[in-house]
Amino acid sequence: MQLKIVKLPTDEAEEVIPGLHDLCWPSRMDSYWDADAEWWVANEPEGGSVAFGGLRVSKLENGAYLCRGGVAPAFRGQGLQRRLIKAREQYARRQGLRHLITNTVYGNHWSANNLIAEGFRMYNPIAPWGDDDDNYWWKDLR
Repeated sequence: MQLKIVKLPTDEAEEVIPGLHDLCWPSRMDSYWDADAEWWVANEPEGGSVAFGGLRVSKLENGAYLCRGGVAPAFRGQGLQRRLIKAREQYARRQGLRHLITNTVYGNHWSANNLIAEGFRMYNPIAPWGDDDDNYWWKDLR
């Protein structure tokens, strides 16, 4: 079954992303919404969303942050996270951005491996923004 990756309009994203976040991360008690981000989802042919990923553009740094993303448990292992990374990277390139950054929770080797496969490399940010044991990732788009 081929799932379609689509970029959501902001008003639709605001309705879809918090519930999709809860579906993908049922053990997390924090519903998530970032109004400053652009959002992509993977949709089943019937229209239901099963994965998501966000991108927050930084106008000051000419780059963007891959913010929260997830794949519903029943759909993991099908390459959806990598497809969502690629969709956001293509968008960033079309916007003329120079780099992407993101972070992963220590021990999340699935996401780390997907980022590595898509050309991201670990780095140490000057001002870390995540938890003390997060890993930080950078990809040059030039």
